[in-house]
Amino acid sequence: KDIEGKVHQPFADSDVRAVVLAFVVIDCPIVNSYLPELNRIHTEYGPRGVRVVLIQIDPALPIDAARKHARQYDIQPPVVFDEKHDWVRKVGAKVTPEIAIISPVGDVLYNGRIDDRFVRLGKRREQATSHDLRNALDAILSDRPVGQPRTKAVGCNIPELPKDQ
Repeated sequence: KDIEGKVHQPFADSDVRAVVLAFVVIDCPIVNSYLPELNRIHTEYGPRGVRVVLIQIDPALPIDAARKHARQYDIQPPVVFDEKHDWVRKVGAKVTPEIAIISPVGDVLYNGRIDDRFVRLGKRREQATSHDLRNALDAILSDRPVGQPRTKAVGCNIPELPKDQ
């Protein structure tokens, strides 16, 4: 279920070729700087069979705060909670915003950064020189292997959950 209560089953649609999971938290400035690009990818690649889902990983975040953040940044893709970090563990996500592209059979086709604008924390390029997420999607949609299926994402660390969760 997303933050509006709508249930999403992207692979129930036979036209879906891939699902982009974007791991996010509302207070990471790197995440917030990439939200317009994630909206563009959602709009541009959606008609081509790609679904984008933002995975909110903060289990303590009230749903009203998630809704407010989505309105504030005009987030177009659905936002769902990963309260128990099931998706975080499945794809091995370490930071936000980290991306995983999942195939219809559940394989991770790409894991890493959106692009190379952020060299490291506190060091940013004016313009990206490598558009890794778009390159991976273009390869998948052209039935080619992803040229670089793993890249290192730069962002805010995903904290471990308390042991009782």
